[in-house]
Amino acid sequence: MELTARPEQVAEIARLARDSAAEVIVTPSSRPSNLGARLTQQGLQVVRLQQVRYLGRFPAHWGPSPVQVRRAGPNDLALWSTLVQQAYGLPANHRAHSAEATARAVRECGDRLTCYLAYLGGRPAGTVQTYRSGDVWRVAALGTLPDFRRQGVARALLWQAAQDWAQAGGRLLFLEHAPAGPARALYERLGMPLAYERVFYSAVGSSQ
Repeated sequence: MELTARPEQVAEIARLARDSAAEVIVTPSSRPSNLGARLTQQGLQVVRLQQVRYLGRFPAHWGPSPVQVRRAGPNDLALWSTLVQQAYGLPANHRAHSAEATARAVRECGDRLTCYLAYLGGRPAGTVQTYRSGDVWRVAALGTLPDFRRQGVARALLWQAAQDWAQAGGRLLFLEHAPAGPARALYERLGMPLAYERVFYSAVGSSQ
């Protein structure tokens, strides 16, 4: 949960986080401005960081690629889910990225959610997903299979997603990643500026 709270509410937020094993997300716009310090005083700990990067215009300078990218249709969702699991090293029964979970998300979101498949040399090589909320698009599940890394797959997937976003008249396209993750160098090379950093607090591992 990402919250803006009055100072007197911080203790209650921390209690709810402990009781529900939820994470509290703190960003530069969170209030009070010292919310993170107050959560620490209440026994919550920083468990992870996440950086948010964005595009405000179509990156024509990224250029074409030998990687072929297409939208995944209803019959491709099982393949798409399997590729996500392989790209991220997840178990085949991972609930969040199972074929059933993907199909359910597509049904619930309709045309706001698009899954893409990348092919290199005729073989499935990677995935990405976009979710549209008005003219703001979120990029998620950007993954490349181990055998195809450092061959332009992620770049081609991002390029296709950005092209569709620009053609739809999108205002902002953004994604999140771990600060020390391998994708950071790619985003920096592509000129995607850092918007802000999210700090996740949790009671997990706390003695309180």
